[in-house]
Amino acid sequence: MDKKTVKVIEKYSMPFVQLVLEKGEEDRIFSDLTQIKQVAEETGLPSFLKKVAVDESDKEKTIAFFQDSVSPLLQNLIQVLAYNHRANLFYDVLVDCLNRLEKETNRFEVTITSAHPLTDEQKSRLLPLIEKKCL
Repeated sequence: MDKKTVKVIEKYSMPFVQLVLEKGEEDRIFSDLTQIKQVAEETGLPSFLKKVAVDESDKEKTIAFFQDSVSPLLQNLIQVLAYNHRANLFYDVLVDCLNRLEKETNRFEVTITSAHPLTDEQKSRLLPLIEKKCL
């Protein structure tokens, strides 16, 4: 990704994260962003939004599908991206927002994969290690 694109992404993500923190909406936005990111990755949305052959209006309609199930702050961000014809950056902006929110709140999503379910004792031993790693 070139520097110009990074700057454009930051133009949207930085004020959005600041607003989220000011409004105290970190929990809701963190949850919304995590869910959207998962859906996007499972459906191949990032590559769809990057395709030059896909019409901008189709990209805008696609990202608008998320508006019904997210917080009003995130609804506004989606509207702004669509209005400014930046739907192609939707995934990149939401990932950047999520990364910034994680850094600001010191809250991270952790996935542990195990061949067998973890016992309560194993979970309690892992928690301090994860917390230490995130600090």
